[in-house]
Amino acid sequence: MNNFLNVLIIAGVSLDTFASMEIEGSMLAKVNKKKLFITTTLITLLQLAFYFGGFVVAYLVDRYGVIKNSQMIGDIIAAVILYLLGVRLAVKAILRKFIHEHVKESAVIQYVKMIAVASFYTIAAGAACGLLESGVVLSLIVIIIASVIVCLSGIYVGMYYGYEGRTIVYITGALLLFIAGTDVLLENVLRINVI
Repeated sequence: MNNFLNVLIIAGVSLDTFASMEIEGSMLAKVNKKKLFITTTLITLLQLAFYFGGFVVAYLVDRYGVIKNSQMIGDIIAAVILYLLGVRLAVKAILRKFIHEHVKESAVIQYVKMIAVASFYTIAAGAACGLLESGVVLSLIVIIIASVIVCLSGIYVGMYYGYEGRTIVYITGALLLFIAGTDVLLENVLRINVI
């Protein structure tokens, strides 16, 4: 798996976190920097734990040959996972769920619960990258950078501009995941070099 594909997958999944933080930021009158630092740190650690949990399980399944012809099947499963994650974000964009907007105090536990609920999708993205045998160090760096950026920018964008931009964020995340899934199918399954 090339590095660009790895970045696409993590960026696509991180945009879901951005949209969630944007919604939370839209309900704040003032940002408590200490709580935001703690929240960003906890969310980054959760994202790392869930991503690498899925990564390790899928990598071990692939490495120890639990599945016959694991490379081809693993690539197909990874592509399907990426498409399903993309469909999920596209559906969230289309549904445009109503948000009862009100001013409130930021609560670290609220943010962490919100991200923990979405952790299944981070585990799935980690599993896809594990099946594709992506680089662990690059994944670690990209997850840390992406988590910090989406948490901080999501809160401030939401606070200053509201949460209406979440539809575009969901569609962008879906497109990144669709591109990654298509790249996996073309390059790894059909052996056609694209990126």
